[in-house]
Amino acid sequence: MRKIVLLMCIGAALLAMALHVGEIGGLLGRVWGMILPAVVGAIMAFVLNVPMRGFERLLGRLNRKKNRLSENKIRFISLWLTLISFVLVIVFVLSLVVPEIAASLKSLFAGIQQAIPDVIAFAKEHIDSEWLKEELLELDSLQEKLSGENITKMIVSVSNGAYDIAGRALSIATSTIGSIMSIGMSLIVAIYMLLGKKKLGMQTRKLLYAYLKKEHADKVCDIGRLTSATYAKFLSGQCVEAFIIAILLFIVFTLFRLPYASLIGVLAAVLSFIPYIGSWVACIIGALLICIISPWKAVLSVVVYQVVQFLEGKLIYPRVVGKSVGLPPIYTLLAALLGGNLFGIVGIIFFIPFVAVIYVLVRDHADSRLEKKNMKIEE
Repeated sequence: MRKIVLLMCIGAALLAMALHVGEIGGLLGRVWGMILPAVVGAIMAFVLNVPMRGFERLLGRLNRKKNRLSENKIRFISLWLTLISFVLVIVFVLSLVVPEIAASLKSLFAGIQQAIPDVIAFAKEHIDSEWLKEELLELDSLQEKLSGENITKMIVSVSNGAYDIAGRALSIATSTIGSIMSIGMSLIVAIYMLLGKKKLGMQTRKLLYAYLKKEHADKVCDIGRLTSATYAKFLSGQCVEAFIIAILLFIVFTLFRLPYASLIGVLAAVLSFIPYIGSWVACIIGALLICIISPWKAVLSVVVYQVVQFLEGKLIYPRVVGKSVGLPPIYTLLAALLGGNLFGIVGIIFFIPFVAVIYVLVRDHADSRLEKKNMKIEE
């Protein structure tokens, strides 16, 4: 009887949801907007926890000799060292990128100023004087049409357009301020989660073992530890890969005497966190900047960049990143392609460690089933 009543309640709930899909969707959208800063903060904490644990291990080894710092103080210092490191990396990248872009824009404007006399001479030589007269006559007729009533209508339309522009500007400013506040709240949430991560972990395990069977809770904890370790190794591998591609591009561009070697190296390193897509973006940006100086050097830069990227993508990336997450190179490539098709850039970044976790779980489950069947297949 309980099962029948439960099935009836579930059916009634599903029917009510089907009849009020729009209202439920709107409610879920509002709830998602409310919890979005917390979700973003949790993601930020998950990412920042990787370098933070490195600082914690380093400070822990240094603290063994004198034992002056407590665990909470080590965690606090590690968090701020992580935040300062990120700020310093951003400042370093901007200090390399902004001056190079400013110099390229300056050279572009200088080229335009040099080309203006040639354009004027070309116009004087090729534009028909009769055509200019016709255009001037049309301007005279337009000036006659701008009489009192027409001017009043134009002023009213311009005023309405100004009100629309002001309203849109206010809306953009409001949304920008809201986004900044949301990012600030997410950062605050991330900081508090990182400072209290030990207590949060203990509370999570307490709830798991209180409401699940012990074997199920153990399995969930094992998957959580595996996921955390896999993503940590993936981010570490990405940092190593970014450093390698930056050094390679800087050396090769310098050998070929191509401009913006440091800028393109930094761009490639930053955008390398978007596998297989960021490299193309960095290549296009670098080619556009070099094209301002010399189109032939721009073509050469594309060729050189693609050769370096091909060698790095085939020889270094699958081995460094794939090995860091325990994923074979072929699965690394397939995971990046599948994640990009499903979830775009975010999918490309996070799908490789996700597939690595699935790979390990499936492998272990298959090994356990083979062990029960007293079978062993060599890989």
